[in-house]
Amino acid sequence: ETIGSYAFANCSNLVEVVTTNNLKTVNTHAFYNCPNLKNVNFSNIEYVGSFAFSNTGLEEIRLPANVSSWDSCVFQNSSIRVMYIEEGATNIPFGLLHGCGRLTEIYLPSTLQLVETYGIGLHSSNVNVFFAGTQEQFNQISYDRSDNTALATANVVCNYPVPTNS
Repeated sequence: ETIGSYAFANCSNLVEVVTTNNLKTVNTHAFYNCPNLKNVNFSNIEYVGSFAFSNTGLEEIRLPANVSSWDSCVFQNSSIRVMYIEEGATNIPFGLLHGCGRLTEIYLPSTLQLVETYGIGLHSSNVNVFFAGTQEQFNQISYDRSDNTALATANVVCNYPVPTNS
């Protein structure tokens, strides 16, 4: 049910994490600095601690609606290029994608209301945002433009549903 703090930190040869439906919690720094980690299924995970997947090789990830209850800086400085956040998520936690300079696409749900400080952080540019809601809904999302420059300068396409995982 739980992966402990620092359980796999600095495991440079770790490539994939296969989870079960019973895994609910991944604690702080659990997979910190695993540069070759490319694949994790987050679908049943209810809570992820700070920096749990920071400095990893994850490139494409799908986050469940409960990402809103995750801790800070979960993917900081990782290799993420594409992120999907499923419908129902209301906020992007503090520092979620801070330092993810390879980010090029992010799919956001129409339910999004808040992007916390550095949620879509400073070191990303030329990001394409696909938002499931209307332009008016997108304009109502609360975020600080100076702390979320990737979002503030993104090419935004509205009325684009988050693709399903098939």
